[in-house]
Amino acid sequence: MPDDATPPPVPEPPASLAPSRQPAMWLVLAGVAVATVVAVLAGARAGCFALSGLLAVAGVCRAAMPGPGPVGITVRSRGLDVFFFLAPAAVMAFLALSLDQGEL
Repeated sequence: MPDDATPPPVPEPPASLAPSRQPAMWLVLAGVAVATVVAVLAGARAGCFALSGLLAVAGVCRAAMPGPGPVGITVRSRGLDVFFFLAPAAVMAFLALSLDQGEL
């Protein structure tokens, strides 16, 4: 490229990455906070179910939403994202169910 040539323009990103424009990230943060409060107030089993439900909802949203998906829950391909949300949700729910009530 010659010295006097101007560089090509940089394309604008398709979506703003400002935190105020990413409701999915704030909803997930609120869900984790709610799961933490539930765990403290109602016990570990209830907190595990709340966190498991949050993971399941995020997985279903990632599977159902069109386009590249919401920032904050879109990391890899759609199939891998859905798997890595739903598999831990199922495992956490199973482990919470498998505990005896006296062990909590």
